[in-house]
Amino acid sequence: YYVKPTNESCILTNTNYDGIEFCSAISENNLFATQYHPEKSGEKGLSIYKNWAIKHNLI
Repeated sequence: YYVKPTNESCILTNTNYDGIEFCSAISENNLFATQYHPEKSGEKGLSIYKNWAIKHNLI
């Protein structure tokens, strides 16, 4: 299962899984959403959240 954005300009990343390519992250204005759990990837995954917060002057 995956969501297909109607506005493709908000697509941040795509993922290919078993030959199926789908949008795995979107970013638009102050909205950031993923179809996976970055925090489960340790420091690299947590840096995704940190970089987003820095970009939006939250930290």
